[in-house]
Amino acid sequence: MNYGDLIADAFRMAWRNRYLWFFGFFIGGAAGYFNVSVPPSTESSTSASGVPAWLVGIGGWAQANIALAVALGAVVFVLFLVFFVGLTLVSAGGLVDSVAALSRGERRSFASTWRAGVRNLWRVFLYSLLFSLIGLVPLIVIAGPAALGIFGVVSATDSVGLRVLFISIVGLVALVLLLVITVALYLVGQLALRELVIGGRGIFSAIGGGYRLFRRNLGRTIVVWLIQLAIALAVTAVLFVVTFVIGIAQTAGFFALSSAAPYPLVVGVAVVVGLIVSLPLILFAAIFGVFNHAYWTLAYLQLTVEQPPRGEYSPSTSG
Repeated sequence: MNYGDLIADAFRMAWRNRYLWFFGFFIGGAAGYFNVSVPPSTESSTSASGVPAWLVGIGGWAQANIALAVALGAVVFVLFLVFFVGLTLVSAGGLVDSVAALSRGERRSFASTWRAGVRNLWRVFLYSLLFSLIGLVPLIVIAGPAALGIFGVVSATDSVGLRVLFISIVGLVALVLLLVITVALYLVGQLALRELVIGGRGIFSAIGGGYRLFRRNLGRTIVVWLIQLAIALAVTAVLFVVTFVIGIAQTAGFFALSSAAPYPLVVGVAVVVGLIVSLPLILFAAIFGVFNHAYWTLAYLQLTVEQPPRGEYSPSTSG
């Protein structure tokens, strides 16, 4: 496996097929880069506590209509959750299908990617649900006995040194085991999702196929993950620094503007500036989401290329 070509191919695919960015928005967590904040007001339109009067009014209505406010909040939250979870599942299946097709030289579009995502929606949902339940097993098996052991030692002895030593050892061992199992489950999950969508397997069969593929290609899969981890950490660090600097600049600018302009104008400027500043970050996160998905799909395709059986005769190139 040529890891340099793998990275380059994934990047080219993410950059050239711009219609995939819509799906990358939901896969890459780009929504978290919305950086719109309303600066505090110093005008008489605020209450004595400095909270805007309109917000105080909404709070008063909510207190007077608690049941209705809770019901409306719950409905809005559920609709918002269903919307984002649904589009995330559609994006997961659609991106895997389209990246695999593009790697074969086929043509894809937004519509075909969307159809592929919708076609695999329920299968991806059930797979994600089952895999989440599987992920709870090591947490229960490892964290449960560790917690009981710690409770038993704390109850059985008054020695602070013995308690600290036991808790440190058990906590470290449990943490290492959970970390190893979590990474292994993540890698199996990446391969199993491709088995589900590209291989057309059933949910249980896809998870089993992902595990077998991971086991047969343990070294290469770990290297693929380490490269992705390094890239992700670098990108996250850059985005963190950029958003931190932008946040400080926005706060300083809004405070300076609030002393020379009406509060409604300051709010309008804050919203507009926040949207303008957020767009490049959101776009970058969406592209990176497509890159990650393409990276793992292309890696899966390379891992599943049929290899000749070990020991099979290979013709000699010498005369």
